[in-house]
Amino acid sequence: SDESYAYYSGASMATPHVAGVMALLLAHDSSLSAAQAKARLLNTSVFLDSLRDRTVSGGLANAGNALDGNDDGSLELTLTVSDDPLRGGRTSAVFASVTDVTPVTGATVTGSAGGTSLAFADDGAAPDATADDGVYSAALVVTDDSSVTELVITAEASAAGKDSGSASLTVAVVHPPANDDFDESAGLSGRRASLSGFTNVAATAEDGEPRHYWLKAQKSVWFTWTAPRSGRGDITLRGSDFDTVMAVYRGSTLDGLRRVARDDDSGGRLTSRVRFNVRRGRTYHIAVDGWRGAEGNIEGRLVVKKRKPFRRTPRRPWWQWR
Repeated sequence: SDESYAYYSGASMATPHVAGVMALLLAHDSSLSAAQAKARLLNTSVFLDSLRDRTVSGGLANAGNALDGNDDGSLELTLTVSDDPLRGGRTSAVFASVTDVTPVTGATVTGSAGGTSLAFADDGAAPDATADDGVYSAALVVTDDSSVTELVITAEASAAGKDSGSASLTVAVVHPPANDDFDESAGLSGRRASLSGFTNVAATAEDGEPRHYWLKAQKSVWFTWTAPRSGRGDITLRGSDFDTVMAVYRGSTLDGLRRVARDDDSGGRLTSRVRFNVRRGRTYHIAVDGWRGAEGNIEGRLVVKKRKPFRRTPRRPWWQWR
């Protein structure tokens, strides 16, 4: 009203403010195309760390900056990464956005991360998504040294006729468990085996990994076990300190797995338990994941008992029901 103010948040409140700034900008300079006006609005926003990766610009729209948006001859450089936190032993991408109000192409960008040089390019070749868009990309192989818990990334940009710009970014580094991938499964052996002492903290899902229980895999680790005898297998994760999901498979490759059993909460206290028929000499692959990305310490055991296998009762057609 004319006499009081109220506070609201959300896209419904942000949209009219941004639309108003755009209208003001176009009224001020009607020669701007829609693309030019958008670029000026994005590149003159005030960067806020709380908006990093939550908005396109990572910043707050500023009407004054947008109206005074002629370049000042000084390069602005903003660094982002494809994965935050970074994963030890994996390859990630570092992106350097170079602007002087609008994106600057043809610049030279150099940088380093943890003492390793980075080769930036804006040519559309991976990891760069689009050529000549003012976003320069470099591949970063993250160290697998578990003592490294963060990396400082620095970069400097230069372009003809402009003052150079520089930026730095500190990113946390986490190290996935050794059995994070299917091909690196932890081996189990014997009629009784322990799954204790493992974790899925910082674990990841692989491309092509199956859904272990309805939802897409997120924090899975793998185990491999060859049955020493035929009978009934029983795996429980009771004692784990997170909401687990578990599945058992047969097969030799990730994209060729055949599910034998799966479970979410049958182990009690949000942990999993599966029971299934096993045959001597067969190899089984066990995936332990967290429900909706949950992670923590794994406790559990595998037991195989020499009993008659479970029998599946044939399902009768409905017309034979009594």
